[in-house]
Amino acid sequence: MDQLAALRALRRVVELGSFTAAADALDISHTIVSRQIRQLEEQLGAQLLNRTTRRFALTAAGKEYYDASRQILDALDAADRAVGQHHARPSGSLRINAPMAFGTLEAVPQPEAGVTYAAKISKEEATLDFTLSAQEIGRKIRAFNPFPGAHGSVNGVIVKLWGAEVLAADSSAPAGEVLAADAQHGIVIACGGGGSLRLTELQKPGGKRLPAHEFIKGFPLEGQRFA
Repeated sequence: MDQLAALRALRRVVELGSFTAAADALDISHTIVSRQIRQLEEQLGAQLLNRTTRRFALTAAGKEYYDASRQILDALDAADRAVGQHHARPSGSLRINAPMAFGTLEAVPQPEAGVTYAAKISKEEATLDFTLSAQEIGRKIRAFNPFPGAHGSVNGVIVKLWGAEVLAADSSAPAGEVLAADAQHGIVIACGGGGSLRLTELQKPGGKRLPAHEFIKGFPLEGQRFA
């Protein structure tokens, strides 16, 4: 059994509220997700989920194991990002061997036909409009990472949003309203068109980029609204 894959499956099942949604998010079959959870329970010798035909709930042991495993997965994700950022920009000398003909090519001016100008991205463009759909907001968050960083405001305080996941669940709450801000569900906000988005990495002014569950320890968001 791949225990790390099983931990990720358990987390998705709990956070998304169903085995089907978890399978879609992980791009695997419902059967595989179910088997991973069952094998994890067999290895631990404890039942993690109470299942019925319509719903499930974490057992006491499951809640304790889920909380601990979520911290482990967040730490692994943070380590992956740190290494990725360290090696994202190539450095050192680049040597290329090429035929002599390449050194005798004549430079030709670029034709003006079809040339377009791409303006520099401004910080104002990275201000999020939460009346847009969850999919559009999610794409903007990815597009403005690392510069200039997508952002919204809570009670006048600018909060940068570095990562997000589109959720399958619909919401009738006003756009920008924080639907959840706790360790189990993370930070979930309502978006335009009845969609919702889970924020996974945030940053307050003068602070560091933090996973959502760490961010809310120093910046409570329950009952707040992003603008």
